[in-house]
Amino acid sequence: MNLLLFRLTVPMLLCIHLQKLMNRRQARKDLLTVSIDDKITDRYYQKEAIRAVCEQIGQGFRKHLLVMATGTGKTRTAASLADVLSRGEHATNILFLADRTALVKQAKDGFKNYLPDMSLCNLCTNKDDRNARIVFSTYPTILNAIQNPKGSQPLFTPAHFDLIIIDESQNATLPILKMALTRIGTGSKMILTGDVTQIDLSKETDSGLQKCASILKNVDDIATISLTNRDVVRCKIVKDIVKAFEKEEAKAQEKTQKRAVRRTSR
Repeated sequence: MNLLLFRLTVPMLLCIHLQKLMNRRQARKDLLTVSIDDKITDRYYQKEAIRAVCEQIGQGFRKHLLVMATGTGKTRTAASLADVLSRGEHATNILFLADRTALVKQAKDGFKNYLPDMSLCNLCTNKDDRNARIVFSTYPTILNAIQNPKGSQPLFTPAHFDLIIIDESQNATLPILKMALTRIGTGSKMILTGDVTQIDLSKETDSGLQKCASILKNVDDIATISLTNRDVVRCKIVKDIVKAFEKEEAKAQEKTQKRAVRRTSR
């Protein structure tokens, strides 16, 4: 018996993924007919956000921006959306990105509670589970897995993931988000979630989320959905705290504007 061994090259992997993409398109369902699991999200505004994304997908949009206030349930909404897209045959392989390893672990633990039957992999700690349905990673880890600078076979091709979720994107810089947005594979969908009131970057560094929202607002195939303090779900005290801080920030901004006006009038 002759045994033939061969190594899959990147072009061969791309051909395999293109065939999978064609098969997936034929099996897709109308997302508006796929129910939202109340065990994951039962708040009306979370469901509205999910339905809005589903409607935009039905219209051909491929990139979606969810701007959600603290306490509105970003992880729950992301997990529920992943569930709907998976059951609707729109997403087979999902990538969840965060800017810190602690947030990657936190997100994986959250998804494990919301989607207990879905296979999950934290790429930062275990690359052996890379065939899991949902892969969690930081930006540098996934870029190394795709680009593979050492020259060996990459773990993934850019076309491997058909749904990419970038969480806490208010703390990602513009170059990082630009790099992620320009590497989306054919037929893939990308969702950015973040809270522009929770930016941890230095004052000299602009938030990539804010910049993207401004730069891409008139670009076709990109939709933006916003949630405010009215949509906070953790508890009433969190909603009141968020509202109090917003009032204080508005006062500070008003004072700054008045000072600027005085300077220019001198």
